[in-house]
Amino acid sequence: MFLRFRRYRFRRFFSVLFATGFALCLCLAAVPPFQGAVQATDPQSLVQSGVDDYQVGDYWGAIATWETALGVIGPGQLAHQTIVLENLARAHLQVGDFSEAIAYWGKAAENHEQLGNLQALGRARTEAAQAHSRLGQHRRAMALLCGEDIDDCQAASAVSIARALSDVNGEVAALGSLAEAHRLVGNYDTAIDLLQQALAILKTDSQLPETRVLSYRASLFSSLGNSYSALGQVSRRRGQAATQRGDTSDGRRLAAQAAAQNQQAIDYLLQSDLAAQRTHQVLIQVRAQLALIPLYQQTKQLVAATQAQQRAQQLVMSLPDSQDKAFAIIALAGTLEPADALAQPSQQCPAVAIFDQQTQLLEAAVTIAQTIQNPRAESFALGQLGHLSERCEDYARALSLTQAARLAADQDRAAQDSLYLWVWQQARILRAQGKTTAATATYRRALEVLEPIRSDILTANRELQFDFRDRVEPIYREYAALKLAEISPSKPVESARGSSVDSALVALDSLKLAELQNYFANDCIITPVATRVDVVSEQSATAVISTVIFPDRTAVIASFPNGQRQLEWINLDSTQLTTAVNDLRRALEEPYLQVTFRAPAQQLYRQLIGPFEASLQALQIETLVFVHDGVLRSVPMAALYNGEQFLIEKFAIATTPSLTLTDPNASDPSTLSALILGLSEPSRVEDLFYPPLNKVEDELSAVEQRFANSRVLKNEDFSEPKMRTALQENDYQVLHIATHGNFGAEPKDNYIVTGQKIDGQVNKALTISDLDALIRSVSSVDREPIDLLVLTACETAVGDDRATLGLAGVAVRAGVRSAIASLWTVDDAATADLITRFYHYLLDEKLGKAEAMRAAQLEVIALGGFTQHPYFWAPFILIGNWL
Repeated sequence: MFLRFRRYRFRRFFSVLFATGFALCLCLAAVPPFQGAVQATDPQSLVQSGVDDYQVGDYWGAIATWETALGVIGPGQLAHQTIVLENLARAHLQVGDFSEAIAYWGKAAENHEQLGNLQALGRARTEAAQAHSRLGQHRRAMALLCGEDIDDCQAASAVSIARALSDVNGEVAALGSLAEAHRLVGNYDTAIDLLQQALAILKTDSQLPETRVLSYRASLFSSLGNSYSALGQVSRRRGQAATQRGDTSDGRRLAAQAAAQNQQAIDYLLQSDLAAQRTHQVLIQVRAQLALIPLYQQTKQLVAATQAQQRAQQLVMSLPDSQDKAFAIIALAGTLEPADALAQPSQQCPAVAIFDQQTQLLEAAVTIAQTIQNPRAESFALGQLGHLSERCEDYARALSLTQAARLAADQDRAAQDSLYLWVWQQARILRAQGKTTAATATYRRALEVLEPIRSDILTANRELQFDFRDRVEPIYREYAALKLAEISPSKPVESARGSSVDSALVALDSLKLAELQNYFANDCIITPVATRVDVVSEQSATAVISTVIFPDRTAVIASFPNGQRQLEWINLDSTQLTTAVNDLRRALEEPYLQVTFRAPAQQLYRQLIGPFEASLQALQIETLVFVHDGVLRSVPMAALYNGEQFLIEKFAIATTPSLTLTDPNASDPSTLSALILGLSEPSRVEDLFYPPLNKVEDELSAVEQRFANSRVLKNEDFSEPKMRTALQENDYQVLHIATHGNFGAEPKDNYIVTGQKIDGQVNKALTISDLDALIRSVSSVDREPIDLLVLTACETAVGDDRATLGLAGVAVRAGVRSAIASLWTVDDAATADLITRFYHYLLDEKLGKAEAMRAAQLEVIALGGFTQHPYFWAPFILIGNWL
């Protein structure tokens, strides 16, 4: 009888997608002796031969032998066949062929069901789920492991099967794998809770031997360390954003929180390393050391970081050749240069000693990848070698290595997510060599490779958010810069498809979509319209103004109804532009202080509108649609000032994050009905207290009077369950919400405060993700999408690009055609007055949404007095469809 064993693994992606493991059992499987006559080719010997090959690292030899065995096992030997299927799945994991592994696990699971072996079925589903996670298919992994509700797993899931059978092995492995799937989509708190559940089982259950418990603890502690490390990165980034916008107290609080989370990560990783040492799990020790290095570097523990590097190198070289070893070596090479986890990676040539060390390690990874025939690992190792040479301006060698990386990635369908990186790298090298034409064509090729897989790679791993600005965003910006350099500024050009200006705008529109996908990650369903929206046709009186911020200057592109476009440049670097925009925003928010908004508003008017004024007037433009970049999203265009008039006095104004996300259909005002929700009472979310909104009652009443078919839910009736019921019972076109809200650096910071109480004390915060899920849960093919979402009393922070990105994407995120939201909190009486006027004009069939908002804002300005200040009317911006 042969020993049967399994391997259950967690994952963690380093800079080169090096995955961690979660060892359930340390076994391969060999089949038990066959009954009956021995066949000409003995399957039992073949299987044992494959086990021998596997154990010495000859995975392809094992695969070939087991495939032969599978062919000679008789149809009546289902149990034996299943063992071989599982072995093949594990071997394909070792060589990085995750799709094949999934297929084999699927066949094995079918056999276990036929055999009635439920315990094996549950464990097979856990291993299949791990393979799905290796492919970035974390939602599929969750479905196999538990389903949607982690508190009530589906009956046929791995967790439920293990619990029903009191299978401690299976339950711990399933919970650990489920935690990893949640971690990789950014659900860090959920991941930590699941890991703690698994640890509690180990602590209370005495069925397992000590060595098995230690093995599990090593993997669980490793995953906990990675979860807290990710939380620390989020807190640190939020703290940096708070400091940049001038909120130093919040910045210090978040920095302290990040430091505490990093220390928790270090503590758990050290525990993982200790447990792995006691059970001789070398790979887990390697992963612990690799995860510790950046944490030590961030906290300036440089001696500890060096010791971790040295120990990781000693350990990794003792491993048998495998994909894990190759990626561990690549990750180790990347740690040799101390770096801030949130800073831009260095583009300078490293010191000679470090360069030589990195080269030696990466060349070793190439050799391993070639030995195990893993093109994906080979492409990453060659690509990183090419990047080293690029940084050191050895462009001939860099180009040669990068081309080799491209060829390796082209050999493997699973390596397509690395291919775009090497095409982009080749484009950068060509540009550095002054070969502009070839560079531009190669950038275009990089985008062609990236576009079909962009959504997958941006949602496959939440941690990619941390280096989105390094690994995805620059491709679009650098290509757009090359195309815009071909255009003469201040001269109208034809906008034929494929022209330089059109190519630049298409790339920038794709960038906007990528930014939203990155910001919202797995929680977001983003569906572009089928074709690009033509909003500047000759029949329209609409012009579109697009901006793109480069490090040294900012491009402003106007698209006119006559088919022409015009490029202008703002000659301020990105830091200077950010300062100027933030100065204007702060001045607009201070109506009672001796701070004038007029000078900065005039300056931005001259830069964004001035160069196009003659054309706008000649073409009788009535509406301006802005597709803004970065910090420019944080100021209302309506408040731009030419010295005599505000921009809103000349044009209706709208904004959209991307034209390809804009529904071009106009609504019918005569059919509008409204669900009206509000909170006037004081409220609390976690440790934040919000004052009462005394005029909300008046606002809700005024809005209700504007719509013949409406329903009001206020204060305690403004709850998620009652909101869901109302949306199920009636088809509302307008969703009006008057309450405190916030848009922050992280999607979870985007929320509105409801009247629903949690434990009788804290108000439930409904995130924009929650709102989207709620709306989509009651949507159906025979119901029109909500036409307009209005959020009053919400705000975004000054100077926070990611917060304004969240606001820019609110219409897309909430699954509605249009949204109106405020950039800052306004006096609630002024809010009620403006919004009531807006609804009055919205019901006019002759006016679109942008025109209705303009009419309301003009009325407030015409009243004179203190309400003329933009603080009272400008922060309300229309996002999405403006018709």
